[in-house]
Order: sequence, then C-alpha cells, then structure tokens
Amino acid sequence: MKLKALTAGQINSIIEDLHLSQNQAAELLSVSPETLTNLKTGKLFEFSLDALLGFMIKLGLDVEIIFTPTSDDQRPSYFVTVENKKTKVAT
Repeated sequence: MKLKALTAGQINSIIEDLHLSQNQAAELLSVSPETLTNLKTGKLFEFSLDALLGFMIKLGLDVEIIFTPTSDDQRPSYFVTVENKKTKVAT
C-alpha cells in the first residue's frame, strides 16, 4: 500500500470515528465537499503528502516522522505506525 493511500485511509477512518458529516469534515479540513469526496474515493492525484499530513493535524493527530539507520542485515524500507500498529509501506 502506498503512503498516500494509507494516509488517506487513516483520514477517512478518523472522519468516520468523529461522526462528521461530509460538510463538517470538508469545513474542518478547509476543502470543498467535492474535494473530500475525491479523498474518500481514493482519487489522490490532487493531494500532496504534505496536504494529507496537514489534514491529520487538523483532525487532532500528531504526525511524527523518524529516520533511523538500517541494520546491516535488513533492506532499507519505510513504515507507518498508527496506534502502535506498524505497517510496512515499501522497501
């Protein structure tokens, strides 16, 4: 799963968990309802990763990016951790 898709999925889950209507969520994220529909349906071409991370912040989450050295026996890769669940995104 690509990083943008994983981030968009988290945003959509948070919107559902907060029981926000389409209009409430769009207003909170400072986007149009049509733009929010694109986010919900996975049409992510218009969203930069910076914008998606900004949405996470507007929804009340901290976003933390950590760079660590790779062990000699591992390939470099990146992960996303949400609520202590670590997901490998790519190598």
